[in-house]
Parts: sequence; structure tokens; C-alpha cells
Amino acid sequence: MSNFQDELKSNYGYENVIIIAVGKSNIDNFNSNFCANSDLPLVMDEAFDYPIRAQFAPYSDHKELAILGHDGELIGNIQLNGGLGATAKNYILGIL
Repeated sequence: MSNFQDELKSNYGYENVIIIAVGKSNIDNFNSNFCANSDLPLVMDEAFDYPIRAQFAPYSDHKELAILGHDGELIGNIQLNGGLGATAKNYILGIL
């Protein structure tokens, strides 16, 4: 995701796009791999109630990308089970 954030800035001129990773507070290995070698912020969702995930229900499954507008409104979501491929990138660019 860090490379995609850089791509959004350099290739498309989106300076105000911020990608924030949300990890589970009880799984350390997953979280360190999630943002490894990147400058993406990582926010820990407190186990076992996961209040951050609950805010985005029903768009809060594992590997779900929630896209918010400048006012915090949910404007899109996409499941990233297969990673961030061309389909996902095009969907995100279409929303932007």
C-alpha cells in the first residue's frame, strides 16, 4: 500500500490521500508485516471488541479497504484478498 500511496502522489497528483493501516492489537507478527518497510501509519484496533472495525460495519471484514472522504463519510470500499492489483487500483482511482 505504501507504493500505491507514493504512486497516487507522484503519478496522479493526489497530495491529500492518506492510507492508514488498522491492525489487531493481539497479533504482533501480522502488524509488523502489514506496514513493514513503509511510512504508512498503523493504528491498533483494541482486541477483542475491535471498536475501529465496528465503526465501518458492514464494510469491516479482514483485508477490507474503507475509503473515506475529507469529512469522514464512507464513499467506497473494496476487499483486497488478492492484494492491490489493477482492478483495485482502478476502483480507488475512480472514486478519487
